Amino acid sequence: MDIYILNRFSYIILATVVLVAMGLIFARNGFTRTRALALGAAALAFFTAWATLRTGPGTETDAQAANLVLRESQQPVLIEFYSDYCAGCLAARPLVDGLERDLGDRLRVVRLNVASPAGMDLAIQLQADQATPAFVLLGSDGQELWRGFGFFDDAAVRTALDASS
Repeated sequence: MDIYILNRFSYIILATVVLVAMGLIFARNGFTRTRALALGAAALAFFTAWATLRTGPGTETDAQAANLVLRESQQPVLIEFYSDYCAGCLAARPLVDGLERDLGDRLRVVRLNVASPAGMDLAIQLQADQATPAFVLLGSDGQELWRGFGFFDDAAVRTALDASS
């Protein structure tokens, strides 16, 4: 469940309300070429923000594939539960990517969108469905090594991995 007020649905509603309000104000006060350009620029800005801030699909989008990775992994697995337009998810992405690059041979990263059935099912199963981003680090034996909500703590993950070795 996403606790952030601004998600993919509310963003679209908010952008629509702002653009309609601008259009009504401009129509009431006289629609000039400058105001039409301003309305078009605002619409373009909203669309650009919507297109660039999306986190995109996860690396594992199917529940069976995600469960297979968890059951048959010979190395620890970091599961990142994210949602589109989650500010914390966007902030954590480069940190998780960096950790994945640094520890690629020691760690497997699985990203699941909690809006997808696979992501929600696994989040519920691992009791990580309270907020996004949520992170669960499982050892190669399937035991939980670390858990985090709201932000990503790179040092804590490295410490948990070192302690499990």
